[in-house]
Amino acid sequence: MAFGKRGIYKSPAELRLMVEPGRITAASLAAVRAAIVAGVTTAELDAIAEQTIRARGGVPNFMKEPGYRHTLCVSVNDEVVHGVPGDRVIRAGDIVSVDSGAEIGGWNGDAAFTVVVPDPSRPELVAERQRLAGAAEHSLWAGIAALAT
Repeated sequence: MAFGKRGIYKSPAELRLMVEPGRITAASLAAVRAAIVAGVTTAELDAIAEQTIRARGGVPNFMKEPGYRHTLCVSVNDEVVHGVPGDRVIRAGDIVSVDSGAEIGGWNGDAAFTVVVPDPSRPELVAERQRLAGAAEHSLWAGIAALAT
């Protein structure tokens, strides 16, 4: 089974080429995670990710998709996936999912995370949303484990 120009199975040399795009993607997500607070816009998060990727010699791989001019996909609350960054303001208690990717030399990193923005005035809402995010992550890992066996 092959996908695109390269097969699904990678040689050790190809796997080594995938490390740096993965590291750059991780750095972009770490920078964005640190910036997610009530009052920040999704466009501001996008700018942080782009600057982080480019400063490390990468190219935001989502920008390579025709017609898409952003580094991230940012989904808030009931948005499922692939939310487009813009003037939306992140609020306390929001559940925010961020997807980022970086390309170097034709190899791509791509990863995502979900976080709940702290809201001291509504701890029960935050706890409920954290349980939802935790259940989704648990389901992801259970699916990966099932495929690995």
